[in-house]
Amino acid sequence: ERADPAPAPASSHEGRRSGVEQTGENEFSLSRATLDKTIGSLNGLSRMGSVIPYMEDGAFSGFKLSMVRRSGIAGKLGLQSGDILTTVNGSELDSPEAATEAFSSIKGADRFCFGITRGGSPTELCYEVE
Repeated sequence: ERADPAPAPASSHEGRRSGVEQTGENEFSLSRATLDKTIGSLNGLSRMGSVIPYMEDGAFSGFKLSMVRRSGIAGKLGLQSGDILTTVNGSELDSPEAATEAFSSIKGADRFCFGITRGGSPTELCYEVE
């Protein structure tokens, strides 16, 4: 499976309009309103594209993303189809309950990170909340 190239950094105008701006290779800033509206809950994750539980060796180990639109919130946050979301702020997404708790933890956060596996390699995407 071929991974899409990394999204181009958003222009400051586009970043203001969407509430998300890429500030580095794996670094982004987003508005508190965007966080609250889109990813401040596990239900918000479902708006990012198709999100299905991911099993590895028979155990729940995260969520696989597909049908991620580059122009949608997930694409602007640096996520791509095929990514497997494995951690939120270092907390393993090893059960639906753990995922719910992990996503709840970012609601009031000023910074948070998603651990993902992309093309078999782990990486981290981090976000400053303004």
